[in-house]
Amino acid sequence: MINICNIERFATHDGPGIRTVVFFQGCPLRCPWCANPESQIIQAHLLYDHKKCVGCQVCEQHCPTKAIQFTDHRFTWDRSLCIHCKACEQACLHHAISFAGEQRSIDDIMEEIRKDKDYYRSSHGGVTISGGEAFMQFPQLMELLKKLKEEDLHVTIETCGQFPSEYLEQAYPYIDLFYFDIKHVDDDIYRSTVKGNRKQVQRNMEYLTRKDPDKIVFRVPVIPGFNYDDKTLNAIIDLAKQHHVKEVHFLPYHTLGKVKYEKMLQDYTWSPTMMKEEELEKYKPYALSQGITLKIGG
Repeated sequence: MINICNIERFATHDGPGIRTVVFFQGCPLRCPWCANPESQIIQAHLLYDHKKCVGCQVCEQHCPTKAIQFTDHRFTWDRSLCIHCKACEQACLHHAISFAGEQRSIDDIMEEIRKDKDYYRSSHGGVTISGGEAFMQFPQLMELLKKLKEEDLHVTIETCGQFPSEYLEQAYPYIDLFYFDIKHVDDDIYRSTVKGNRKQVQRNMEYLTRKDPDKIVFRVPVIPGFNYDDKTLNAIIDLAKQHHVKEVHFLPYHTLGKVKYEKMLQDYTWSPTMMKEEELEKYKPYALSQGITLKIGG
């Protein structure tokens, strides 16, 4: 069984052609701007929409472990008590409660993927594995990868690169294209902001570029207050050139995930101001001078 957030069909921004994207649960990083915070932990997460809630407290009455409480008419949820029975979701007539994340079998996921095989062939598309971070569920990832290649499907994986290198060595033969996050080039800033080990990411990136730099694309979430400055972004372009990576994507910061934090009863702490794609066009001439194709957006 795999813990997944979602399966998205007919995706066109997550690799070549028309694709089905399987979003795995679980991520080792804690980026404060994360657009999919519900995917950070492997288990399902309750989402509460206060705009739909009428305060009837039926959910509290149906919760067998008392994970849901109303204190001073305020909804609270204790994850440590929740057994994910979803009795609260079923009891809420106003659809104020839902759960992000579910367990699906490999066979079930493959059945969903097979529905669009004709579209993959006609568009030179395939399957993209995203997250979260799929390498957090490594045994299940390997099982799915082998099933996909048994059916000769093109496989792209979107990864933050934060996982043991031996995992990458085992998975590499089954993956056709890596969309690899390069968030920063400074170890201390990386560690303090996203709570990760940039040196491990660098090791995995270097393994891929030694094997075949044409199989890796750098994906850079451009975040004001973190990496949106000429020195950092030009350094990432230089990193691509150094390792013979030919394509880099700059992904402008957006706040589309903010509502998810509210539904997860968490504060969204990053800037509320979204970026425009035009703000990143100025980096294209430098990238071109380094032999790099720079795309803005997904």
